[in-house]
Amino acid sequence: MPLATAAGYRELLEWARGLGRVRRAGVEGIGSFGAALCRYVLAQGAEGFEVHRPDRRERGKSDLFDAQNGARPC
Repeated sequence: MPLATAAGYRELLEWARGLGRVRRAGVEGIGSFGAALCRYVLAQGAEGFEVHRPDRRERGKSDLFDAQNGARPC
């Protein structure tokens, strides 16, 4: 499991590249906890964009709902 360190970010990106070319990466919370990851992704030549977290109080947890929201542009 990658950690929130430069080595962890590198491990995460290497894993993603094992699935194919990484052109864009959605990161949750780029204004706070995800900022360093987003900067790393940008420095590696991929486009970073924020993925908004759904309000789980209204609809509950749903992997399908999370995937649909993650695929929408901000």
